[in-house]
Amino acid sequence: MLLLVSEVTMETSYVWFFKLLTNICYAIGFIVGFAAGHELLLDIYPDYGIFIFLAWFFFMLELFYVIPFYPAFMHGDWTYTYISIPAFLIGIIISNTFVKKMH
Repeated sequence: MLLLVSEVTMETSYVWFFKLLTNICYAIGFIVGFAAGHELLLDIYPDYGIFIFLAWFFFMLELFYVIPFYPAFMHGDWTYTYISIPAFLIGIIISNTFVKKMH
């Protein structure tokens, strides 16, 4: 009985670890995409107000994974792209690998 309980807790600890690792990768990609989008907002509306900020925020929720390409192509700053795209890819790979191992 004790062996069965230890196996269950071991399995749930793996679940917790992989979910945390995946969410950390997604969070890094989202934060970097959000920062890159802020550069886009500053280029379009340098003195933005609360309405423009809220509209931009909801726009960013839909396209935060594509926005890092804006500073890359417009300003030559590829830093956001080099951080966000691999973070999303690593998060997706970890998530898919974990799901396959669970089934």
